[in-house]
Amino acid sequence: MNAHCIDFVEGDSERFYVGSEDFNIYGCTLSRDTKNPVMACMTGHNAPITSVHVHPGISQNDKYTDMTELVLSGSMDWTVNLWNPNQKKPLFVFESA
Repeated sequence: MNAHCIDFVEGDSERFYVGSEDFNIYGCTLSRDTKNPVMACMTGHNAPITSVHVHPGISQNDKYTDMTELVLSGSMDWTVNLWNPNQKKPLFVFESA
């Protein structure tokens, strides 16, 4: 796996998401077995991931209690995907017109 981008979960220096050259996003942790820090793999892009951004959940919890930890990803396939990390497929795919 070649990583192209990374973003950490707000307020948690051990959990992060990696956008990869193999078209996947990996949810990872530093507190797990060092041989396999990957907790989840999200698939849905058809080209390498170029950007990943985690919704700032902790600072927004008071305003938006129904917001879960959401992730946005951009790819060389000209799409931006919205993810719930608990699901392996995107919630929504934004495509270029």
